[in-house]
Amino acid sequence: MLVFICQSLFAERVINLSTVRNSKIHELSSLVVKEAYKKAGIRLQIHVLPTENALYVANSGIVDGEISRERNIRQQYSNLLRVPISVNFISGVAFSRNPKLDIDGWSSLDPYRIGIIKGCDFAARGTRGMNVRIMDSNEKAFTALQKRKVDVVILPLVDGLQTLQEQNIEGVYVIRPSLADIPLYHYIHSSQSHLIPKLTKILRKMKKSGRIKRIRQAYLAKLMMKL
Repeated sequence: MLVFICQSLFAERVINLSTVRNSKIHELSSLVVKEAYKKAGIRLQIHVLPTENALYVANSGIVDGEISRERNIRQQYSNLLRVPISVNFISGVAFSRNPKLDIDGWSSLDPYRIGIIKGCDFAARGTRGMNVRIMDSNEKAFTALQKRKVDVVILPLVDGLQTLQEQNIEGVYVIRPSLADIPLYHYIHSSQSHLIPKLTKILRKMKKSGRIKRIRQAYLAKLMMKL
């Protein structure tokens, strides 16, 4: 993996970024970041890696940054600098077999049996003290929902839609409004910090004009059409 990345670095100087494998949410972030770099006139190459590897190569300087992560990663990955305009966000939602389920805020979940995924921190925080069943994967959570072992499943919207599509699951619906919206930011290695002002200016314009929102809406619409 490292040999492949290093070969691309020396072949021609471009900005190399890492991102997470098999993640629709980071694929969506990539669309926004790619457009920002194109507007900046900067050539970009993206390396798709497992979650921790993606952060490792970015923090170590093997690549020049990471496509998108949550706000607080610098506590552990101190060489990564945040571009201060969010490029995407994780929309935490409930999925249910009942499309008319009345859910509005975390407290409204209290009457229900809730499925969450191990490691999904926002769901664990929001459902603390409730009737929660923790599962190892999105697939297992949706299986439990279909077998009526839980009433709702809490997941990031894009991840949940991805699983429904890949597993060809029918009869499961997204319940609105969202329970939590967690912004994601583009990170640059400290050695490339000179890029941050330019990218900040471009992303701010993209956000103000509604371009980032339109990219997200188009991506989600395409994903929903496949369900």
